[in-house]
Amino acid sequence: MAHLYGTFSDPNAGRLQLVLKGTYEQGTARDAGFPAGDTNILVRALVGPVGGTVVGQSEPIDRYAPTVTFEVDYPGGNAVWQMSTETVAYSYGTAFAMAMRKLKLTAVLTKK
Repeated sequence: MAHLYGTFSDPNAGRLQLVLKGTYEQGTARDAGFPAGDTNILVRALVGPVGGTVVGQSEPIDRYAPTVTFEVDYPGGNAVWQMSTETVAYSYGTAFAMAMRKLKLTAVLTKK
């Protein structure tokens, strides 16, 4: 499973809304199937200035909740912010393999 990394920059200040989506899959053939046992993987999004501290992070997505939305204040002035994802936790249960596939992190700025 590859994690996402990218940047956001805009001259305008405002409220930055981020949406993280993914598709849980398990098994040897990458089929979604029916998850068995307590098999799960939790992935969250992070956002903040490049080289700085994290300003916001999402609740994790998982097999039960594959989409999450969160908002942060963006200062404008073409500040470059990094957006990324990371694995928070996972449990294998009875599945042979699992992953969050088709990860997508989008950002929408609402100007003040």
